[in-house]
Parts: sequence; C-alpha cells; structure tokens
Amino acid sequence: MRKKPHQTLGHVGIFPGTALSTPCFFPSVSGAAKVPRPGRPIDYLRLIAAYNPLGAVLVSAYDIAHADSVEDFCCSVKCARVNNRVLLDSGFYELIWLHREKTEARKRRVWNKTKYHNFSAKVGVDARFGLDSFRSLGTDMNVSAQTIAKSIKKTCVAVASSSVYPILHTKNFEEEFPSFCAAVALNEEGLRFPLIAIPERDLGDDVIEIAVNIRKIRTALNERKDEYCYLHILGAGSPLSILIYSACGADSFDGIDWCQTVAEYGTGRLYHPMLLPFFGKGEYPLKIGELSGHAKMLAHNLSFYDKWMKEVRQHIEQGAIIEMMDRILPPAATEKIRRILAP
Repeated sequence: MRKKPHQTLGHVGIFPGTALSTPCFFPSVSGAAKVPRPGRPIDYLRLIAAYNPLGAVLVSAYDIAHADSVEDFCCSVKCARVNNRVLLDSGFYELIWLHREKTEARKRRVWNKTKYHNFSAKVGVDARFGLDSFRSLGTDMNVSAQTIAKSIKKTCVAVASSSVYPILHTKNFEEEFPSFCAAVALNEEGLRFPLIAIPERDLGDDVIEIAVNIRKIRTALNERKDEYCYLHILGAGSPLSILIYSACGADSFDGIDWCQTVAEYGTGRLYHPMLLPFFGKGEYPLKIGELSGHAKMLAHNLSFYDKWMKEVRQHIEQGAIIEMMDRILPPAATEKIRRILAP
C-alpha cells in the first residue's frame, strides 16, 4: 500500500540529513512504563545512547520536565543523538496514565501546552509531536484540518522548529477517520505534514480491526500525489502487530514493550522478563553483558527489534510480506490479513 516498495525517513525533512529506513521502530523511553526493575527514564536513555542498533528513540517532554535535573536529561538526549534520531513525544501518554485519578482540570495544571512548549524548547531533537489532543474539534473535516495546521504552526514558532507533527484522534470523525487523516495531510494552510501520528488504541479494539483501519488510512493518504505522507502508530510495540500494520501501510512505530518483556528471536513473541535465560542470545556488546540482568534484557530486545525490522523491510521490498506472515502467524490470522490486503 505504499506508493513505493521502500521509503526512507529523512528525504522530505522529517529527519534532515539522515536516512532512517522504514518501516522503523522507536523504542519509547517513558516514566509511565511498567518495568520489572524500576528506573528513571534517563537511565534507559543512557543505555540507548550506549547501545541501540535501531538508531532511533522516542522520549517524552513530560519526563524531561519532571526529571531530577532537566539539564542532565537534555545532556543525555544530546548524547543519544550522536547515533540515534530522537523523536520527542508530547507527554500526553504520561499525563493520562500517571495522573488518571485526577480530574481533567487538575491534569491540565500538571501538564499543558505552555509547559510543553517551555520544556520542548530546552532540548535538541530531530522531530516533535504536538501536544494538542484535538479531541474538541468540530465536525467539519476541512475546518478541523485547518485548525490543526494553525495550532502546529504556533508550536513550531514556540519551540523554534519546523519539524512538528500532529497526533490525530478518532473522536468526532470515527466513521470518516481515513478521510479526516487525508484532509489533514492535504490541508491548505501552507503546512504540508510529511508525517501524521495516530495512537494504536484509537484505531480499534483488536489487531484485525486496527489493520483494516490502517489500510483505509493509507489508501486515503496516498491521494496526496505530490509527496508521500508517512503514518506513525503510537504505542504499537508488539512485533506481530508491527508486522501486520507494516503490511497494511504504516511506516513507523513506537512502544514500551521493549523494556517490559523479553522477545523471542524468530517468532516475535513476547514473554515475561524472568524468561530471558530461555531466549537471550547475548547479541550485544560484551560491556553490557557485564551489567545487570535487566540491562541484558534491554540490550537483547534492542538487538531483536533491529533484526525484526530489517526482516520486515526486506520482505516488503521483495513483495513477500505475506510469506513472512505465513511463517510466523497462525493460518487463520494470515488468511484474515490476506483479505484485508486484497485489491
């Protein structure tokens, strides 16, 4: 469903001067992650700075604002950028999960656009997502698309960056969401987004429903003839989901699964971290092997995701993504995906 069999982030200004092949995965560093051995987000970021064959990472503006030292966190981001493309998340996820008992008014006092702008401007990254949840838009798609463009323009000015992209939600446009995504991508406000993002949880209740919607959105986005529009799925860290969503036309993903579970090479299945001795292959630098068991698990998973994404890309380039799914997924599941991908 891509206009081309293979895309490279960077050629249209998403990550200037770099070439990050897609589909790609951004391991998320988040203070809201439920990890087996609690640590500060900065500790996970430092490990990624030391070893991350994926060459990409997503960090949260919320975590920067709530770090023990904002200066230290920004310094760690700078170190990570030596070998990684750093994508800055808006902090909306952390706000929702770390303050879920609070009222909406209290949440807005904890984290809002002004705070996001202030702390986002303090850190150098390659691209950002805007904070706006856009849940209060009207029902006119074209007017809403212009509202989003104007809001993102203001954020670009506030953080002194042109690489700010919208996160879209299905509310108000549930039945017409693919058309709404296209309206945003084709907006007439003079700001053509090279990438839009959608939370996985907004796209359906199960992987098949989400895959159907991603297929519809990619078809709608491809109406933009002059420039490819990348589709990022937020919070999609399951390797099997990434495989399916990539086949349906998604380009990039992020998730916290890499620091909460242990991945099995070959199958893409995720297990409890205690099972690392069954699946660990030690495919990471020896210096990490001298660290804690948890650090080994993180490095193991980073190596796994790197190999997994390379395999997904290779099969897409060869037009053989169904063959990869035939090998990994249950036959009934692959048959459902075949029907989704049918012309």
